[in-house]
Amino acid sequence: MLSQAQHNQQQYLAGNSTANLLARFMMPPINMVIVGLTGGIATGKSTVSEIFRSHGLHVVDADLIARKGVMHFPELL
Repeated sequence: MLSQAQHNQQQYLAGNSTANLLARFMMPPINMVIVGLTGGIATGKSTVSEIFRSHGLHVVDADLIARKGVMHFPELL
């Protein structure tokens, strides 16, 4: 027996091709790869990050997030 959510999803996916296309974009990616880029000072982390960005990859800069956090909350130091 299907739950109500499963039933609704099946009805949604069984609709026209436009609905099926939209459903693909609304669902989270299955094959997502997360890369952690680490290294010492002047080892090329920023260069590699720019290369990632130039290829359309999303980059989260933890240093930038930390700097912004300290700017707003200096007591964190």
